[in-house]
Amino acid sequence: MKEDKTLILGMIGVFSTIISEIITWIGKLSGLANYSDYELTSLIITLNRPTVLLGFVIEGSIGVIISIVLFKLVKETGEKYILLKSVITGIVAWIIIEILITMIVEGKTIPLRELAAYYTHLIGAIGFGITQGLLFKRYILSKFHSKEQID
Repeated sequence: MKEDKTLILGMIGVFSTIISEIITWIGKLSGLANYSDYELTSLIITLNRPTVLLGFVIEGSIGVIISIVLFKLVKETGEKYILLKSVITGIVAWIIIEILITMIVEGKTIPLRELAAYYTHLIGAIGFGITQGLLFKRYILSKFHSKEQID
């Protein structure tokens, strides 16, 4: 059976968001953040009613998109420094999501967050990127070694 790269990319993207969620839950439970990643992302839709399940669907979808973008980046630039590339794509995605949250809900339907919350979510984005890079190495780059196979 031929490997389905798109399915593997999707699974990598979704799984990487789970790691980010765990990191931000630790921050939430320690009082550094008011919302976990999934809760915060769900506010884009619900405005003031955070929900983990809806956040999982939204964040998982974003994770899939980020994996596809990273895959295209690897096709163009090569697989060297994959962890750095994956962390950077995770941070860029985090910046975009934070801008959306700030424009849509923060200060409007939820109170402004403390700076520690931003750092907690940044650490979650870095965790997402590291996880994604390691999974790319294991499940994408090790299976499709040459540039022709990655295409």
